[in-house]
Amino acid sequence: EEKRLEEERLAREEEERLAKERKQREKELLEEQRLREVEDKRVEERLEKEHLLEEKSLMEERKEIMKKKLEEEKRKLEELLLKQEEEFEERDQKEYQETEENQDKIEFVEDNMKEICLEVDSTANYQELEEDTW
Repeated sequence: EEKRLEEERLAREEEERLAKERKQREKELLEEQRLREVEDKRVEERLEKEHLLEEKSLMEERKEIMKKKLEEEKRKLEELLLKQEEEFEERDQKEYQETEENQDKIEFVEDNMKEICLEVDSTANYQELEEDTW
């Protein structure tokens, strides 16, 4: 039981650690995106002033590439989260099943013990009756 509780505690701690890492990475990605957007806006204003449409087009392409990169990173993080949730759910289900099996075993042993006690009591009562009749 202590081992199972320890495993559950460790699993929760691991889940919390991974959640914190994901959250931190998402914050970093959002900050990177915000900084890129600010920089892109500055560059875009400069390009407009200078009428450098070709550079502006290249900038848009870069922006799209970065956007795709961020979307891919987000997708990977979401897949990782889903996988981790599935693993935790499987582990919880396995632990629940093991607990149920152990409870069944305990009940079986308890039932056998009761039966043995009844047989012993019955035998002891019979022997007392035999002794009393002699």
